[in-house]
Amino acid sequence: MGLTPRFFSYLTRLGAVVLVAAALGACAPHRPVSGPVPEVPSVAPGTFLSAQGDVFPLDRLAAFAGQADYVLLGEGHASACDHLAQARMLEALCRAACEAGRPVPALGLEMVSVDHQPVLDRFNSGEIGADGLAKALDWKKVWGYGYELYRPVFEVAEAQNMPLVALNVPRRVTRTVGREGTDALTKADRVFLPKKILPPSREQQEFLQEQFALHQKMMKGAPERMQASVSRFQTVQSIWDTAMAENAMKARHSFVRPIAIIVGSGHVEYGWGIEHRLATLDPEAQVYSIAPWRGGDAPEPDLADAFFYCPPRQTLKLGLVVEMKSCGAQVVSIAAGSRAEKAGLKEGDCIVRAQGMPVEALWTLHKAAVRANREDKGRLRFDVLREGTSHHLTIQLSRTSRKGTTVAPTGTP
Repeated sequence: MGLTPRFFSYLTRLGAVVLVAAALGACAPHRPVSGPVPEVPSVAPGTFLSAQGDVFPLDRLAAFAGQADYVLLGEGHASACDHLAQARMLEALCRAACEAGRPVPALGLEMVSVDHQPVLDRFNSGEIGADGLAKALDWKKVWGYGYELYRPVFEVAEAQNMPLVALNVPRRVTRTVGREGTDALTKADRVFLPKKILPPSREQQEFLQEQFALHQKMMKGAPERMQASVSRFQTVQSIWDTAMAENAMKARHSFVRPIAIIVGSGHVEYGWGIEHRLATLDPEAQVYSIAPWRGGDAPEPDLADAFFYCPPRQTLKLGLVVEMKSCGAQVVSIAAGSRAEKAGLKEGDCIVRAQGMPVEALWTLHKAAVRANREDKGRLRFDVLREGTSHHLTIQLSRTSRKGTTVAPTGTP
C-alpha cells in the first residue's frame, strides 16, 4: 500500500509540505486509485450504488438514509463530481424528509472551524446566501479548495433552509499539536479541543502507523520540523474525528433534527473516523455512510453503506483538471493564465510520467511533487503524450518562481 492522500492531507495541514500543497491541492480520498482505471460505460458519473455495487435509485436511497440520525457524505475535496453528487443527495434527503413530515437535516461542515460559526449563523438567518458566503468566511483562507466546487452544496442548503454547522477545530490547533503536542496549546486554543480525545480503533492505528513509516522513508533527509511523531499524528487525527463527531452530536440535539455531514472520505471509510467516535458519544444514534467510488473493481462493502460513482478526477492548483485514463493522467481542462497553461500543457495531453515515475494513479502526481521539492529544487517534470508525440515539460513549484518552461518534443534541448 502506498502513501495515501489522506495521510498527505494531514502533513499539508501541519505545514510539512507547504510548497507541494500550494501547487497541487493535496487532500483527496483515503486510499489511492491502484492502477489505470477501466472505463465504466454502464455507470454514469453521479450514479448511486448499494454496498453490493447495484444501482441504487436516488429517491430510494434518500428515503432509507434519511431515517438515520447522521448521514456521512464522503468526498475528494478537489472533485467537482463529488460535490455535485453530494448536492443531489442533500436535495433528495430534504425531499424525503418533507414527504415523511420530518425536519430537513442540518448540514455539518468539515471545511469550517467552530470559531466561524457566527458567519454560518448569518447564513442560517438569511442575512447572507450562497453568493455571499465565500467572502464572509474568507473561504480561500479558511479552506483553500475552490468555493465554486462547493457552491452546488451551499445552493441546496440555501434553497432547502438547511442550517449550516461548523464542525472542525481551527487549523492552528492541529498544527501546534502535530509539531509540539497538546501541552504547547495556549489556554485560548485548548477550548477548541474535544472534552475527551477518543483514540482510533486498533485497525486504524495499525494503518496510520504503516502510513507514517512509509512517509518517513519517502521524506528521508527532510528538515527535522517535517517529521511528526506517530503518536502526535494519531492525536491530530483523533482530534479531527472526535471534534467533528462531538460538534455534530451537539448540533443534532440543538437543532432537534438529523445531521448530514460533508467530509473527506478518510473520515468516513470503514467507519474508522467520525462514525467510530459517534459510537461512543451518541451510542443510540444511527449512522449511514456514503462514499465516492472511483470505478474499476466493485466497491468494498465494508468501506461504506452506499456509494456514488465519480471518475478519478482532480482539480490541481497548478491550474488544470486531470482524470485517470489508460494512458495516464489526461488533462481535461486548463485554467487561463495558470502555470499549467504557461508551461504549455494542453487539453487532451496525457501525463505518462511524473518526476520519472509512471503515472498509474493520480496520487503519483503528488508523490512527484514531493520528490521535486526534495531532490530537484521544486522543478516538477512531466513526460506528456500529445497526439502520439512525446514531450517534456517542467513546471516550477516554488512560490518565488511561477514560470514554466516550454513544451518541447522528446530529444529537443
